[in-house]
Amino acid sequence: MSNILITGATGFVGKRLAKAIDSNIRVLSREKQLDYETLVCDLQSEVIPDNALDGVSVVFHLAGFAHDLSDTTKIQNIYQKV
Repeated sequence: MSNILITGATGFVGKRLAKAIDSNIRVLSREKQLDYETLVCDLQSEVIPDNALDGVSVVFHLAGFAHDLSDTTKIQNIYQKV
């Protein structure tokens, strides 16, 4: 069973962290990740599954909303939700 949960595991930092740890990892991602146990969930539009933290002792929350150069006051709720 996985004891580390990583959100944002496909991003710049998360991908490197997952590779460095390489075992006992569960990832929360919008798409199935072939190398890791994956809970498929889009943090912008879905509720995190109830079983996401089962057996987990460490969480690295690296998911975020980035690379948007528009006026952030119009999308502040997305930043806060993620």
